[in-house]
Amino acid sequence: GFEVRILPKIRTATDSLAHQDGVWALQNEVTKERTAQAYLRVDDEGMKNFENRIRQVLMSSGSTTFTKIANKWNTSLIGLMTYYREAVVHTQELLDLLVKCENKIQTRIKIGLNSKMPSRFPPVVFYSPKEIGGLGMLSMGHILIPQSDLRYSQQTDLGVTHFRAGMTHDQDHLIPNIYRYIMPWESEFIDSQRVWAEYALKRQEAMAQNRRLTLEDLEDSWDRGIPRINTL
Repeated sequence: GFEVRILPKIRTATDSLAHQDGVWALQNEVTKERTAQAYLRVDDEGMKNFENRIRQVLMSSGSTTFTKIANKWNTSLIGLMTYYREAVVHTQELLDLLVKCENKIQTRIKIGLNSKMPSRFPPVVFYSPKEIGGLGMLSMGHILIPQSDLRYSQQTDLGVTHFRAGMTHDQDHLIPNIYRYIMPWESEFIDSQRVWAEYALKRQEAMAQNRRLTLEDLEDSWDRGIPRINTL
């Protein structure tokens, strides 16, 4: 799974701690002082497992439909990204592997149509939602939207509408990257502490009033925290 390198604050050349994705600040639970940093990576075994899973998808996709192949890719990618999250961004080899596997999946689909001519397979074929005739593939490979496809967004007043906050690019030309939609583990931990502390207070309040906690009380924190509040 994870490869963690812990760097104590005492051993850093400067006294300041780095603030970036893939680096957790470890703090003393009592004094709340940040004492060390944990640098995360995905280890070789985790990468091998993912690569083998994609190879299995490719091997077993004899005469399967293209949608099924794309769905299997999506499931594998979501599984990898929601487990490793910010560690993926810090593992250059895995980022390269993701691009390679994404290309292999697309090549498999192209071979199914007995052609690999790029003009027949613009990114829109793979990444558009199923509702408008694409395969609904998710991307982790920084795919550029071809200039010729952008002429349609220039004909409307809306521009590009399917980008979320933090997703923008200089010219909005990249296909949205799945990582941007996933909360990093560090934020999850901080959020979790807050949510469970809130829950403890609400529970105490309810007991003082001699009533039970209702769904309305927990509504705003229902699908937050580790473990999630909704598992109660």
